[in-house]
Amino acid sequence: VEPLVMHCFEWFYNKICIRLEEGQEIKALGKIEKLWEENFPGRNFDYFFLEDYYDNMYVKENAMQSLVAIFAFLAIVIACMGLLGLAAYMAEQRTRETGIRKVLGASKISLIRVMSKEFLALVLVSNILIIFPAYLFVNSWLSGFAFSIGLTPLPFVLSLLLSFGIALITTSLVTLKAAATNPVDAIRCE
Repeated sequence: VEPLVMHCFEWFYNKICIRLEEGQEIKALGKIEKLWEENFPGRNFDYFFLEDYYDNMYVKENAMQSLVAIFAFLAIVIACMGLLGLAAYMAEQRTRETGIRKVLGASKISLIRVMSKEFLALVLVSNILIIFPAYLFVNSWLSGFAFSIGLTPLPFVLSLLLSFGIALITTSLVTLKAAATNPVDAIRCE
């Protein structure tokens, strides 16, 4: 905050801020109204709570937060369904390879690693492509506030880790199903 000078003019008084003890608001408001009528006869006693006033200032941000959360959830569900379908298709295409790897002694974890490698590379590329536009958007949004926080890389790293985790879990489900099949049936089917 820049240096500031405040002048008090008696004719300019129209608001008074008073800190009230929590739980004693109704009792305190009665006493304050009585004092108001004694000191300012003829002027209406009108009050509001600062927390309600500040909450009303952020109605737009709260609504935007709700919309973003809903659409993010829907986007994650749709992406998981697409990834699950793509992983199932890839597992079906690589049935023989999976069977041969199992016969040669590959563990379920190594099968998951082989099958998930391509998906994780795509997730990494997509995250790298979106980080810069997301940074610009969030930085622009935060600059609209008088007192804004600095933007750190932590949210971007967390989103990368979360998307990796979701992709790994989604592809692991299909890979575990493919790994659970009998390798003889997998090799014979082709």
